[in-house]
Amino acid sequence: MMKWILLILMFTSCLNRDGKSEFETSVLKNIPFAVSVEGVFPNTNKDTEIKSPPNTWIRIFQALVMDESGSKTYHCLYYRVPGKENGILRHINSKESCNENYQDGEIRDWTGISGLKVWKPNFERKIFEKVLKPGRFYLTGKGEREDFFFEIPLFNLKVERKLERHSTAFSSNMLSGLFVSKKRDLKSKVNHEKFLGKFEDNYRDGTAIVCQEFSKDCKETTPFNCNNCRFGWYSAVGISTCGGQYTRFCGVNKCGQRGMPACPRGLDSAKRMELDNVMLCYDGSPLGYCETGLKTVCDGKILVCL
Repeated sequence: MMKWILLILMFTSCLNRDGKSEFETSVLKNIPFAVSVEGVFPNTNKDTEIKSPPNTWIRIFQALVMDESGSKTYHCLYYRVPGKENGILRHINSKESCNENYQDGEIRDWTGISGLKVWKPNFERKIFEKVLKPGRFYLTGKGEREDFFFEIPLFNLKVERKLERHSTAFSSNMLSGLFVSKKRDLKSKVNHEKFLGKFEDNYRDGTAIVCQEFSKDCKETTPFNCNNCRFGWYSAVGISTCGGQYTRFCGVNKCGQRGMPACPRGLDSAKRMELDNVMLCYDGSPLGYCETGLKTVCDGKILVCL
């Protein structure tokens, strides 16, 4: 009997020696609940394996998640590019930003990686005989024992719809109308009052909290405080005449819907349209877009859809 137990333990140890299961479990317990993903590796969605610079840690992305106590945690995904040895995929759970942080925090490593490719598709595409869908990250490559195809869902993030004839360009959630959060520890001593906003807050009902705002002459009238938004934040075209000075609100983005902020087109679109006052709010402004049948209207503060 003891001999069989030892064999089982040895087999289990062999299966877990590269840290694959611990890495995948740690990632899937946290990153799908992200309220934002930033700093995405620039070679994402390119069918080319990451080969350089060798023996160097590069960040794949940073995800911001509200943990069980209601406080914000950063989940950093790093890759040590193979050199003389195979690469390493690393998941870091930290209270600090992922900027240059590849070794501080709770770490889970998956070793023996090579041929890594990263995908975050904006529309469905087929590769490796599998369908890649929007609203997800995909990691593909070779492990110590076999090739892998690892899917990370992003339940709360907006994804752009595929542009086709008679379609609209608006963003939508992977799970429409839902916000998915981790189970909260109600006994936690964390001060929840410092977090701004409720899930049901919205601009149409006048309950959305402004976390940054600018006046028409480009002065910041509400200092940036969006990092404390409980359910993330979103931008709207305001009355400022200076590029990039959006009005920002706490809450779930429902842009383009009736009575809600118009979805901003961004500065590049403004430049292509040769608009002088790239952030000026006025009725019919092309700097925002709405659902079919609605138009942009300036309510004196931001562009809304009516």
